[in-house]
Amino acid sequence: MKKIILSGIILSIISLGIVSCKKETVFPNGNSASGKTKSIISDNEATILGDKLQNPFTLDNMREAYNILNGSTSLKLQTNQTYVRFLITKPEDAKKLEERGLILSTIPLDYEVLQYGSFYNDPSLNNQIWMYTTVSPNFNYDGFQYEKIDDLFLPELFVGKPEYNTLFSVFDHEDLIDKALLLKGYGDETGEKSIKYRPKGYVKVNQKIINSTTAVAVKNLKIRSRWWFDWGIGYTNDNGYFECNEQYRKNRKVNIICIFENQYVDIRAVKGAQFWDIFFTERKNIGQFQNSNLESINYLFQNSNDINTDTKRKWMACHAINSIREQHVYCSQNGIMEPPLHMNLWLTNANANGTSLSTYAAAPMLKQMSNSSLLVNGVQLFLVATGHPWSAVVIQVLEQFPPDITYNYSQSDMFYENSDMISQIFYHEFAHASHYNKVGNIFWLNYIQYIIAHGGYGNPTDSGSGRIAISEAWAEFCGDRFAHLKYGSNTSIGNNWLTEIENFTPYAGTSFWNWIPNGVMHDLTDVGEPNFTGVIDDVNGYSISQCFGSMDVDIISVNGYSNRFKQESGMSQQVEIDDLFKSYGY
Repeated sequence: MKKIILSGIILSIISLGIVSCKKETVFPNGNSASGKTKSIISDNEATILGDKLQNPFTLDNMREAYNILNGSTSLKLQTNQTYVRFLITKPEDAKKLEERGLILSTIPLDYEVLQYGSFYNDPSLNNQIWMYTTVSPNFNYDGFQYEKIDDLFLPELFVGKPEYNTLFSVFDHEDLIDKALLLKGYGDETGEKSIKYRPKGYVKVNQKIINSTTAVAVKNLKIRSRWWFDWGIGYTNDNGYFECNEQYRKNRKVNIICIFENQYVDIRAVKGAQFWDIFFTERKNIGQFQNSNLESINYLFQNSNDINTDTKRKWMACHAINSIREQHVYCSQNGIMEPPLHMNLWLTNANANGTSLSTYAAAPMLKQMSNSSLLVNGVQLFLVATGHPWSAVVIQVLEQFPPDITYNYSQSDMFYENSDMISQIFYHEFAHASHYNKVGNIFWLNYIQYIIAHGGYGNPTDSGSGRIAISEAWAEFCGDRFAHLKYGSNTSIGNNWLTEIENFTPYAGTSFWNWIPNGVMHDLTDVGEPNFTGVIDDVNGYSISQCFGSMDVDIISVNGYSNRFKQESGMSQQVEIDDLFKSYGY
């Protein structure tokens, strides 16, 4: 892990033990977007609800509309969805609902929203939270605390099904929706059926290098659209462009929500002592859009100098989701095993509530161990390291939403100031994830155990330090190499990232990690070496893929790695490789 004390990870989790019902809503605030119809408020303020709306999709209203259009009451519509809310009182509740594939909202779907904020507090609750959604009539509620709000009839669920022609022989489903809207006073949202708008546009983030900012794409970001109970979905491509799979009629006010999750990663944020924030992936409502504005959405995630703001948190989430997409691309291009899919990534700003933490970024890979009894051992290792009295709560949270990657951006300005440094750190941690994907649980548990036992990397003479040395060397090599591929000469470090690792000097300065051979894998792949480093580099011609190929489960020392690399390369340049590793002190 990158310049960390891993035992600090659990402290960031323990800070959740002060329970709060304050939770980021499905409709948080935005910074800049075109064509919005709702006001977007500033950071860290509450979402404010207005009046309860007349729901046009209730079974009673849809039956009335259907009977008017049909001219009789001979056919009686039946409920095909139930509008319901679930009371979340413990981590298992949220996890079980998430596994059911439900689209959950922390605010009611049938209320006017006066102001979109970065969280919503239900004034009637204490240390609990309601989640709103729709479920099928035969949903199994066993084990859940819930309240049914309305029986619904959603006509669009019949489109393409055999029953459609029976229900809609005289008129179509859109006629029924229009009539139901008229009955509830929403006549402005009815009209010409041929005019429809598909949500599409661009999502970008302001990339910052020192004092320069550039708008760049946010990649592989999930986009949700919503009008009443009609949800659409899309993902941004590598240019930041998205199209949702739903179309919406004229004058229908559609919410557009950015959700920081995809097939690679779910990004959660722990905000100080807000216990419930860990449950749900980061998301941001960027506004309500209608008509042609739905097809020309442009949203830019801004940066903030204040690390305690929602703006900064979302800016960091943009870098995280971009970095994991780029990591998979770079791994594929270079013949490297990619990180596991569906990782949990936690962004933490643990100093927001005054708690001093030691962790910066780490790859504990605990979710990946969650299908193994080793997860419990991993959690216990953390708890032994801290001895915190809230251990039972921590175990509960960890077992439901265990982190694979953590990134605490509150510790140092280098962790939140410049985009290239942030990306380099993410690449470093994701390189650990690729290593984990190859070597598996036992290797990684021993790795975590060493880090905790030694309060960090330890010393080169410690038993087991070789596992740290070679793992960190690999991660730093990838971090610098991939940062160079993305940023080239546009960096915040005074030179490019390839030069940064080329100039690594073993045992230079007083850094606690200067004994780790950070440059050795780069030296296996490049030509030549600056004289001032003292490194003897007459090796050349090898690939990143070959470097990763020797990162086997039984390689737990630098010398073991060197020997394996020579074997797998046919003992070519054996003398030169030996000289290279000796110049690093091995």
